[in-house]
Amino acid sequence: MSEAEIMERIGAACQNVMGMFMAVCGAPDDPAVAEQANGALRELDALMRAVAGA
Repeated sequence: MSEAEIMERIGAACQNVMGMFMAVCGAPDDPAVAEQANGALRELDALMRAVAGA
C-alpha cells in the first residue's frame, strides 16, 4: 500500500470516528450508536497499528 493510500485510509477512518462522536453526542443512551462508535475506534486503532508495524 502506498503512502498516499495509507493517508487516505487514515483520513477516512478519522472522519468516521468524528462522525460517530457526533452521533454519540446526539444519542448518548443508544447502545447501537455506542457500538458503531466503538467499531469506528477499533478500525482506526487496527489501521494505526498496521502502519506502525505493531
